[in-house]
Amino acid sequence: MSKLWAILNARNLWANVFMTSLTTWTGFIVSLAQILKSEEMYRGFRQCESDYYDQARELLDFPADTLEAQEQQVSKFIRLYYRLLLKNPGLF
Repeated sequence: MSKLWAILNARNLWANVFMTSLTTWTGFIVSLAQILKSEEMYRGFRQCESDYYDQARELLDFPADTLEAQEQQVSKFIRLYYRLLLKNPGLF
């Protein structure tokens, strides 16, 4: 117990430096996460990715029978791709 107290003692310079840098770093990261809204951006990224893969899966799992229907499916996929690309440029 006395060794632990010696490490955490306010007179120990390295303990003070460590705790100060740890709390400063933690505050910086928390502030940055709040400012950049990283959770919302990640959620939007995941939704765009999910929409893309849902459409790709539908295109592969349920191919159209006629040529016109295939063209419609492919054009729908391309429209979705460009919409997602414009919404989230770093996705692809």
